[in-house]
Amino acid sequence: MVTKSGVLSSGTRGVLLSEYSYKVKSNSFLLDHPFVWRTTGNIEIVGDSIGASLTVKKSNTSPLQGTISALLAGCGEIALKKFNACETQNSFATINGPEIIKIGQQNRTYSWNLTDNRYTNLNWNMSSSYISVNSSTPNTLLISVPRTYQILDPSNGGDFVTLTLSAQGPCGIGYIYFPIFISNGNPPINPQQ
Repeated sequence: MVTKSGVLSSGTRGVLLSEYSYKVKSNSFLLDHPFVWRTTGNIEIVGDSIGASLTVKKSNTSPLQGTISALLAGCGEIALKKFNACETQNSFATINGPEIIKIGQQNRTYSWNLTDNRYTNLNWNMSSSYISVNSSTPNTLLISVPRTYQILDPSNGGDFVTLTLSAQGPCGIGYIYFPIFISNGNPPINPQQ
């Protein structure tokens, strides 16, 4: 029984800037068979669609979306590579910092680590104007909750606010949301969002 055990080698995640060649790789070996190659989305075959390798390029200026598949006569699809330029639209970075801040705490540190370098112009935003936010470096934020902060939902023991990180990426602006529980000092065991 033939399964999709092969993988396509070469290329990059969601980016085809010019022409790229692909081959089928299985168990660390490049296979040299006369594959029938197919593409979907905005991936265009350059040259021959039958052979041991395939040359492709992006067919338009839209974000890269589609697949490249290698078929072997009598066996069907042997390998498949998917491209999705927008797959990291809401996961381009990780936010680090405490999930709970008590009223009166000062300079709690939050930072981001970029996981997809195609995203630029990163910006922080806080959903509450009653919380003090200062940036010590472009990827670090200091959050302070004043002693005068009034909890909107005393029965819950605090309020949720949202720290948002936005960035410009290949498919437009992406957002990452990080909920923070502002506690009155006695947070519930499992605060409800």
